[in-house]
Amino acid sequence: MSNCNLLSIYTNGKLYHNFTSYEFLDSLANASGEFAFKATNTVGQEFPFSKGDACEIFIDNNKVMSGFLNMVGGTSDPETHEIRIAGRSKIQDVIDSSIKGNLDFKNSTDILTVFRKVFTLNGITGITVKLQDGLTIRRFSKKELIAAKTGDNAFDFLVAYCRMRQLLITSNENGDIILTRAGSEKYETILLKEKDGEENNILRSDFEDNDSSRFNEYIVLSQSNPIAQKFDVNYVGKQNSPVVDSNIRTGRVLVVNTEITSDVQTNTDRAKWESNIRRTKGFQYNCRIRNYYLDAKSKVLIKPNRIIQVIDDTFGINSELLIKSCRYIKSPEGTFTDINLVNKDAFTLEEQQKGIESRFNTKDDIFPRLGS
Repeated sequence: MSNCNLLSIYTNGKLYHNFTSYEFLDSLANASGEFAFKATNTVGQEFPFSKGDACEIFIDNNKVMSGFLNMVGGTSDPETHEIRIAGRSKIQDVIDSSIKGNLDFKNSTDILTVFRKVFTLNGITGITVKLQDGLTIRRFSKKELIAAKTGDNAFDFLVAYCRMRQLLITSNENGDIILTRAGSEKYETILLKEKDGEENNILRSDFEDNDSSRFNEYIVLSQSNPIAQKFDVNYVGKQNSPVVDSNIRTGRVLVVNTEITSDVQTNTDRAKWESNIRRTKGFQYNCRIRNYYLDAKSKVLIKPNRIIQVIDDTFGINSELLIKSCRYIKSPEGTFTDINLVNKDAFTLEEQQKGIESRFNTKDDIFPRLGS
């Protein structure tokens, strides 16, 4: 199969690709990739799909997801009928399920053991959990351990542990879980929308910068340390000083009661993480490009968790951004990728600390102001 911007599904030993429209979403914020296909079929022809079928999704030669069909449907008239199918990656079973019994850890443990315990308790098989290559994660102390009771959501429980180590839960093309952090790999291509630009590749774009979920002061409380650990989002060097984020009005206070009995370092990290996520989630940029590749030869498939330069004269944006999600689309209008981008430090504690020192001095200027 040549690279011709073709999305296909492999199931029950056959590859299907003659669809009239389809979408496939791959996102850092949604650990389970999801897809929807639509095709027009001749009346009397076999309906080849069933709920629960295992499947693999391909973009040309690139396998991008392994999962299951969740929905099949269709409509019919005297001459043709329309087939609709949709599904998600294998990790959906972790996301949707409750924990089958009580789960408690008595001694220091590591993140992979936490996942294995949940999987064993629930009988989840066929999914391997791995750390991103080169990533080393500190073990959880006894004070950090969280217990789960019967009926708790399995994914939420695992996310709580991952949040303590600033980890993202992602799924690879085989449906395995990869615990990672925000990527640093950068594409050479620039997403471009310049005024009268001849090399523009952005077809349309929109952005939003919203501080409604941000706060002037962040306070973290834990069971073993009831004294508030205040985190100054303007000046990292004075963690014990009641200095606030001067970009946000006074009086806006967020108190985080942690789920765990934690030490000062963990509380401080949690406060930094909370402030960073809220700051960076306030900004998002969306754009559409033609096809699924960044190069003319269709070799560089655009994917989430990569850095890319964006120059958009309409909104005065000229920044390196992190690709949060890609939605690969085929419609009657053509083939496109809808890209959602955020600050490149949106999920990275270390980058957030640098950003506080270099960007938050006197004003909030992560991105150029409109009209500047």
